[in-house]
Amino acid sequence: MWVRRIAVLWLCLVVVSNGYRLLSPTQPSARPDQQLLQLPERDGNRLTGERISIAFSDGGPVSERAVPILLLHGTPVASSAMRGLATALSETRRVITPDLPGFGSSLQVLADYSSITHGYYLGDFLDALNTQRVHVVSYSQGGAAAIALTDTAPDRVASLTLVSAIGVQELELFGSYTLNHAVYTGQLWLLRAARWLLPHFGYFDNAILGPGYARNLTDTDQRLLRPMLSRIEAPTLIVHGRDDGLVPYSAALEHHRLVAQSRLQTFAGGHELAYAN
Repeated sequence: MWVRRIAVLWLCLVVVSNGYRLLSPTQPSARPDQQLLQLPERDGNRLTGERISIAFSDGGPVSERAVPILLLHGTPVASSAMRGLATALSETRRVITPDLPGFGSSLQVLADYSSITHGYYLGDFLDALNTQRVHVVSYSQGGAAAIALTDTAPDRVASLTLVSAIGVQELELFGSYTLNHAVYTGQLWLLRAARWLLPHFGYFDNAILGPGYARNLTDTDQRLLRPMLSRIEAPTLIVHGRDDGLVPYSAALEHHRLVAQSRLQTFAGGHELAYAN
């Protein structure tokens, strides 16, 4: 009898929770240091006709001579995780730090969350800011968006820095596109199930391990990054920890080989180099 009562109570809470979520959809508010910008929504390089909002911070001295820095976060975090690095860089240079689409305070519901599409969004973002060229500094999964931007709009990238960045498919997780995406897809469905089957009243909708994080992994075809890396002509710095447990150091060596003019800087430590003081 008590099992049935618990099940009925659980079902009632789930119904009320989902009703609340549908009637009061939540979208994270921009932080006090952020601005909002409207961009056309994309599905790959195709425009959908809808609009999305991008939240970003913009600080540091503005100079017509100095090329600004575009600082890109990884996943599942948003630009707030890059505050320490942004503060240090903004002492001498303008630093633009967006929440990539689907993350942080940017719009959470999108047609395509892939890093390749993020590259196109970054071009639109720079257009909206009337910024022609940037030094791109990217971390972890943000490295894929940086590589995509460098490939689709090479004239806009004055230099590229890849910090603990992902890249070639063969050195990611199991090294197999099929196996990796089976894991990512299973993770996505678990997170979706949690959103609808747990009575959370909207809390999980904006959680760090949310749909933006999971869709970014499932929508991204990392096999496209190898040829993109080989086409990079911008000055490139690869910064990687020798003990990185998420993106192995061997990936940095391969990226260094593919980008002929790149320079590799190796540090002791793991994946969190962008957060180190």
